[in-house]
Amino acid sequence: LVSHDAEPARAAGGGATFVSVDRGGALEIGFRLLRVGPGEWRGYVVTAARDALFRLVRDEAARRVELTATAGATPEWRLRWVVDLAAENYEEQTLAPGEPIAEGDFAELTALADEFAAEWLWFASAPAEEIAVERQRFERLGYPVREANVRSARLRTMEQRKDGGYLTSALDEADHWVKEVLEQCWASD
Repeated sequence: LVSHDAEPARAAGGGATFVSVDRGGALEIGFRLLRVGPGEWRGYVVTAARDALFRLVRDEAARRVELTATAGATPEWRLRWVVDLAAENYEEQTLAPGEPIAEGDFAELTALADEFAAEWLWFASAPAEEIAVERQRFERLGYPVREANVRSARLRTMEQRKDGGYLTSALDEADHWVKEVLEQCWASD
């Protein structure tokens, strides 16, 4: 994971947010999503151990989704999953060499990632003086510190799940498939 600035970056146009934390305080998956055109979404996704920028293209007629992701915050697409929605399976590819991300698109995605991180996350790799309070709060809650962590103030605003974990979602009903694709392909990798 790459450390993100603690200050909010330029506004990246909002977007829908989804965050899920297990009962032990580990970030299962969090992302911010923007719809950028018919059948195309872009965003930032993070777990307790890694993060990436991503692009999703959905072809309804072919019943197919293509998920492309970076390896961290590099300005190139490095991983691709082609999902067959009818057969409910996918094929994973490593892109070597990676495919460059257009400079404007990369700037927009980086701003989106920075904005999401500033609102929701703190990173173990940040300077000790910047995260001292969060470390203390996690210690009091009995949560181990991981590479990426949800801010304790945000945990208090999240809905508590039946299993003791936490959840927040601002996804439109029509966009819940995005979470499933990210979990099954990128997060399970």
